[in-house]
Amino acid sequence: MFPGQCINNAPSVYNNTGPCLFHDPIFILGGESMKKLVTLFLVCLMCLTFSASSLAATIYWDFIADGELDYLGEEDLSGHIIGIDFPTNNYKISFEYLSGSVDIGPFDVDLNQIELKGGYRVANGLYVNLAMIDGELEDEASYDGVMLGLDLATKLSKELLLEGSVAMSLTGSMDYDYYGELDADFLSLKGKCTYFFANNLGASIGYRKTIIEDEDDYEITTSGMTLGVTYSF
Repeated sequence: MFPGQCINNAPSVYNNTGPCLFHDPIFILGGESMKKLVTLFLVCLMCLTFSASSLAATIYWDFIADGELDYLGEEDLSGHIIGIDFPTNNYKISFEYLSGSVDIGPFDVDLNQIELKGGYRVANGLYVNLAMIDGELEDEASYDGVMLGLDLATKLSKELLLEGSVAMSLTGSMDYDYYGELDADFLSLKGKCTYFFANNLGASIGYRKTIIEDEDDYEITTSGMTLGVTYSF
């Protein structure tokens, strides 16, 4: 077997002959999906609790304008990203949820990813952070890891904010649905420029790229431009 191959030699969506079929309905209703819902709920609860002591908060919604997923071939990626940042004097906590759809011929495959990040401010606008990433490419693979990175934000003017981040994995794994679990390395790059046309409301343009490479040198790479709105409160 190899990544993308289905059980009992059933075709994968990446063979363009039909989707993988799960034979156990209990697996569909539980397992990873339920775990992600519970994780999402707990993270939102934690963010609401943390916000009580934060100096400010920023919420953003980004649309993936020109996305691409490269996994056994290059495919179009569309979707959106919702995120929220809570800074204090010396710390920052961030949560981000990506909901995407990969266009593979006649099929649409879901890509979902959550990222929880905690950072410590080492200089004005510069944070060292640890991030947990957890994602799933429908009927193909799931992945998770812990990353160490840097976040930088600087105001070029009263209205213009420039942000960037880079992170690399400390530990990670890729779990193929019909192949098994392998160790994996992660690299995440993000950049964004936001123009605030009102006191708390801004429009942004950005670019992001995430590379996940397993120990057998298979890769899942997502990349693309983003357009969005940001609100600070």
